[in-house]
Amino acid sequence: MSTGSEKRLAVRHPLTGDLTGSMVSVKSGSKIPCIAVDVSQTGMGIVLSLDLNIGTQLMLKMNDLLIPLEVVWCRKEPTRKGYFACGLRRCDEKQDLDRIFKDVGWMDEPATGTR
Repeated sequence: MSTGSEKRLAVRHPLTGDLTGSMVSVKSGSKIPCIAVDVSQTGMGIVLSLDLNIGTQLMLKMNDLLIPLEVVWCRKEPTRKGYFACGLRRCDEKQDLDRIFKDVGWMDEPATGTR
């Protein structure tokens, strides 16, 4: 299992809308079934049945938008047997995930500030 530190650079917000898009492995091109649970300006949290290695490159595809992401930590999900929780970091510093997810209706208006 991959671990890693969970040092958040920005406030995370729970996702509230129906997610329409897909997570894809950059290496294999295969779809990665997952549940997105929260988002910040710089990253997002997901839950899935795979144990992803730190550094795994993923691509979130939605509409005409591609968001490159990297796994920064992954551990067993304590409340869902057989599942893992992973933290993803954006690879493109110009992308504000809070704003993107708000614009597509996946979350309420983002708050400002950091932790």
